[in-house]
Amino acid sequence: MIAFKNNCFYLNTANTCYCIEIGENGALLHRYYGKRIAAQSLDYFQNGVHRPSCFPVCINGRVTTYSELPYEYGAFGRGDTRFPSFKIEDDNGRVVSELKYVSHKIACGKPPLEGLPQLDADANDAQTLEITADDIVSGIRIKLYYSVFEETDIISRHTRAVNNTEKTVYIKQLDSLAMDFPPDKYELITLYGSWARERWIERYPLHHGISSVGSTAGITGHGQNPFAALVTPQTTENSGDVYGFALIYSGDFRFQAQIGQFETTRVSLGINSENFIWELKPHKEFCSPEAVMTYSSDGLNGMSQSFHKMCRKYLGACSAKNIKRPIVLNLWEAMYFDSDEEKILKMIELCRDTGIDTVVLDDGWYGRRKDENGSLGDWYVNREKFPQGFKKILSACKKNNMGLGVWIEPEAVNRDSELYRAHPDWCISLPNVKPLESRNELVLDYGRPEVVDGMYNILYELLHENDIKYVKWDMN
Repeated sequence: MIAFKNNCFYLNTANTCYCIEIGENGALLHRYYGKRIAAQSLDYFQNGVHRPSCFPVCINGRVTTYSELPYEYGAFGRGDTRFPSFKIEDDNGRVVSELKYVSHKIACGKPPLEGLPQLDADANDAQTLEITADDIVSGIRIKLYYSVFEETDIISRHTRAVNNTEKTVYIKQLDSLAMDFPPDKYELITLYGSWARERWIERYPLHHGISSVGSTAGITGHGQNPFAALVTPQTTENSGDVYGFALIYSGDFRFQAQIGQFETTRVSLGINSENFIWELKPHKEFCSPEAVMTYSSDGLNGMSQSFHKMCRKYLGACSAKNIKRPIVLNLWEAMYFDSDEEKILKMIELCRDTGIDTVVLDDGWYGRRKDENGSLGDWYVNREKFPQGFKKILSACKKNNMGLGVWIEPEAVNRDSELYRAHPDWCISLPNVKPLESRNELVLDYGRPEVVDGMYNILYELLHENDIKYVKWDMN
């Protein structure tokens, strides 16, 4: 799947090829992404044109400019005026950088990303290229990872910044994925929306300058989706070139596409740098989230099929082999907040012999919950609605070969709740600033160990004492 020949890496899937060249000065250059090709010289992709009023650079015997070179991972402040792929600030406030190739490794399988959602793959599913480069200005080591999933035409990418110096630095940007395209006409497809109308398709031509979508809400959210596709104008559902990108991450994100002054197009995807800064102490490292990309010459449908195969085979619980998928009846729209023991027992009886094997009690089963104004955070059974707890419900489920599930939203809390009255300091807040509420809710601060431990204990007791088989974890 991965070959190295004449200073070029060839990342081959069943139908695609992605090429990276090590330039003669140690620069990492992006040479090609498209239909699968044989190993060959790709120098013809590089212009040899002198550009007035630009910083000249000679690569492979041809004079060009830094702002036209197809960098694999763009630096900042050394002649390239396009947006960078990373920014690292030293103790003097400098953010200038310049990457030079150091070494590489090719291995079977895929390295884990500690604490992050990611594709799951064993040694037979993927092959990974790890490129090590040094920022010769700050001394920080940048590691670029490319995991090739041959069967699904997917390449996953992430980046690590390693501080081998004795000084603390600050990461202000570390993109998961970056790529430069040669001059061409492209259109951008993104997904926008709002609550209850998510993922509307928007398609528009790229303009000179930067086109960008993202989130600074702390979550990906329904406003923008961490997905984008770059397509040629003639691309349809079943024909044309498509480059698809997605980020496996639920926090702030940003996708950017920029047409530069020489008609090249640069794209990047990763954590949104707008509100991001990470203190990287000596001998520590930071890992970006995982991004995935695919190329299709068969239009949007080809891209969709590759992403669908990837999700089914490698993403989280979807990839679990031979797992029984539950057939779930969620009772929210049948009852809303007006649920009680008698109604639910009748519903379970109606489900007998229908094939439904899991009944989920949605919002309203806990605390003193009657509407959205109170009790959020009180994750114990509402004894007014269920006088014996879930005892009768569990017995009826067992009788009908069903499991019981519950709805929770453990990141949020109402002021009118036992949890808030006991721990008002657990909420995210600023001194002397009134916190904002959405749907009468405040957000718990899971950056604090006591909040994590406290909520873990509450939920552990709920789930294990009641033999809960299924959890619907909402986030509104």
